[in-house]
Amino acid sequence: MIDGTDDAVNPYSGGDVVLPEALGGQFLGRVLSSPATAERLASLAGHSAPPWISDGRGVDGDPATRVRRRLWKEAGRPTVAFLEIVGGGHTIPRKNVPFPESVGRQTREIDAPLEAWRFFISRDGGQGAAVGSHSSH
Repeated sequence: MIDGTDDAVNPYSGGDVVLPEALGGQFLGRVLSSPATAERLASLAGHSAPPWISDGRGVDGDPATRVRRRLWKEAGRPTVAFLEIVGGGHTIPRKNVPFPESVGRQTREIDAPLEAWRFFISRDGGQGAAVGSHSSH
């Protein structure tokens, strides 16, 4: 899961999701906060320990954004990862594909598609992506 703390469309702190006026201003519903969503996924995956947390340092040259990683990883449990883009807007973190400034700041510290690929080919087979579909045996 990836979300920017300054996302004006999908609010990091939870609440109403409303499209910008330029896109119709339509109310799309309410969401949990991003941290609460990640914690819920970790709980559904059976994690009881707190996540490992790593803070980036804005290595992309923009000190206004950085990546904070939260990783729940325990033997026998699907991995859950939450990449919080501190200072990031409603963008996809990419090293070489810029987003318009109108949707917020974009970090170049990571490349989101590459991060997703790495997650899915990880040793646990990307089980973390299908947390809701696992049944207990």
